[in-house]
Amino acid sequence: MYELSFIAKYLRPKRKQLSSSIIGLISVFIIAAVVWLIVVFFSVANGITNGWIDKLIALTAPVRVTPTDEYYNSYYYLVDSISLASDYTTKSIEEKQKALLSDPYDPELDEEIPQNWPLADRNEKNELKDPIKGLYQSIAEIDKVKGLAVFNFEMAPASLHLNFFTADHQQKAISQGVYLSSFDAENKKLRQSVTPLSSVDLSKLSSKIVLKEPNLHFALQAFYQNANASETSEIPHSDSYGEGMLLPKAFNEMGVSVGDRGFITYQIMTATSPKELKEPIFVAGFYDPGIFPMGSKFLVANRSLVSSIRSFFPVEEYPMMNGVDIRFENRENAL
Repeated sequence: MYELSFIAKYLRPKRKQLSSSIIGLISVFIIAAVVWLIVVFFSVANGITNGWIDKLIALTAPVRVTPTDEYYNSYYYLVDSISLASDYTTKSIEEKQKALLSDPYDPELDEEIPQNWPLADRNEKNELKDPIKGLYQSIAEIDKVKGLAVFNFEMAPASLHLNFFTADHQQKAISQGVYLSSFDAENKKLRQSVTPLSSVDLSKLSSKIVLKEPNLHFALQAFYQNANASETSEIPHSDSYGEGMLLPKAFNEMGVSVGDRGFITYQIMTATSPKELKEPIFVAGFYDPGIFPMGSKFLVANRSLVSSIRSFFPVEEYPMMNGVDIRFENRENAL
């Protein structure tokens, strides 16, 4: 009550003190307006920040686990390259997770372990420690985080080649280096970042696909209907059109539209020389990469295609190509 009586002393008009009351009243309004503006500013800034963060982690995740150089130089990773049970091929994280044997090495069938390899990290029972299965076991034990989901992501470098017609019927072509990122159908933020089909896109889509590939046209419509729903589906593809891909919306601003066709190329090493391989693709849609630094070069494709291309690259030389995304509804749980 003291505070109110103190304020009323300066706001209640008195004889020969009207100017003081007016100044006090104006001061109260100014202070209230400043406080209101500060609250609005921080609310808007917080909303913008949250929007940026949501877009930033749409392609990644609040928590991303990637192997270190120590992992790729460990006995656990290298032993597959000399083991018959592993087809003498090193494995991705997903393959390691699904493998029945943590240590596929058989001394009676496989070659001798190189002397320069690090020693195997074993437990008290002389069993090889499995960091991948240990990671998934640790994640499974977290039961307090709502909406916890795990996704084995893969990426691969490639070159994109597109031929398309702009709105003014000019033919153009795009050729640039890109990164292919695996599509997570359960990633709600990524599905919500997919740009809805406009009426122009629908008309172009009908003229490009519906007459030649009606099943693909229906699959694309179903994909967009499910984009903001709880249902999940892969990016549509067909035998004649190839794999569908989601491109950053910057491509749409350059004149590329849904249904445009092209191909991606990537190089592999053969016994004699490098060889270029080609995969037909078509534009299945566009997405908003937000403020992701490399977002303009990230194409989203089904994991089967990305995994196939990534397998041709030595993952130890590209450590960010494979890892585990851990998602949950409240990103503050990452702290």
